[in-house]
Amino acid sequence: GLLGLALTAGNVSATTLYFDNNGTTDGSVAPANINAQQTWNTGSTNWSTNANGIIVTPAAWVDGSDAVFSAGITGTDANLATGTYNVSTAGTKVANSITIKDGTVTFLPSTTAPTRTIGAGGITLAASAGGAVTFNDLNGGDTLIVSASQSWTDNHATAGFNVTNANNKFLITSNAPAATTYILTASANGAGNIALAAPITDGAAGGKLGFAVN
Repeated sequence: GLLGLALTAGNVSATTLYFDNNGTTDGSVAPANINAQQTWNTGSTNWSTNANGIIVTPAAWVDGSDAVFSAGITGTDANLATGTYNVSTAGTKVANSITIKDGTVTFLPSTTAPTRTIGAGGITLAASAGGAVTFNDLNGGDTLIVSASQSWTDNHATAGFNVTNANNKFLITSNAPAATTYILTASANGAGNIALAAPITDGAAGGKLGFAVN
């Protein structure tokens, strides 16, 4: 895509949903399942509106929400998702943002070649995360659609933010309408690197996807 004027979507408040795979128990996973593969699909009821993962019974994902991995109090919760685990993704998802708060997470596409549309909140690897975040193109491949100007930010002191394309099945694209340019900004605030190995294209809606480094 070409660099150009960045137009940003209006400020619309999104609901924050915390990944929570252990019901109303605090945190998000039982210690025995700390490294178990998790699932982000349409039917699974593993999202809570409660940051600690308590009180509220987890429900299904709601498109347009802010996704946080995961529920629980960082540093003190025995059921925190601090392990190294995969999140299997399927179908079409729309998120205003994705934040990796805990653990070392790899987003692993299922054989259905998922697409995730990311809004103005972008994607953030938090300083509190256990390690790198990786989006890979195994199985059916993966597509991340940029639906507003946004930042993909690495706030971790040492870990990296990675998009791999070993099987040539990953695509970063945009749904910017004609005469509009969305800017995707890569921002690394620690010693870790942001490595985007996948193609970055304008998309089919007629607009442009620009790329910047902060």
